[in-house]
Amino acid sequence: MSPVEQRRVYLPLTADQLRTLAETRVLPAPLEGLAAGAQGRVDSRVATSAAIEEAEYVAFRAAAGEPVEGARRIVASADLPAHTLNEGTAPGDDLVPVTTTEELPLRLVVSIHIDEQPASGDDEPDLLWYDVTEIDTVVAELDA
Repeated sequence: MSPVEQRRVYLPLTADQLRTLAETRVLPAPLEGLAAGAQGRVDSRVATSAAIEEAEYVAFRAAAGEPVEGARRIVASADLPAHTLNEGTAPGDDLVPVTTTEELPLRLVVSIHIDEQPASGDDEPDLLWYDVTEIDTVVAELDA
């Protein structure tokens, strides 16, 4: 039996979607997000693992988007079976837009990222990293 091919995706969520995920442990499809592209295009001066990590970071930051005054960005990082994703095309090779075709169970979410505080002025808040097991803490932080 061969392993199921998985794809790391970055899904921007609203506060309501995060609360639903915490409460019901699932989000309905479709969800739109981003995955890293061009993972095979590696500069010979850079280790393959470092190039892949950089591509993943670019996708994560793009999924987070720009801060919005008074709001907090939320991104779920998930490892999804490739067959549950529709991949789009984008100019360039750095990002792949994806849309989920099946519901997102909490067990496939790896981590959750949320701005430390709502955006204000020209300052870009830091995105904090939480393990998925801390989702209730993230919701409490969001509602504080």
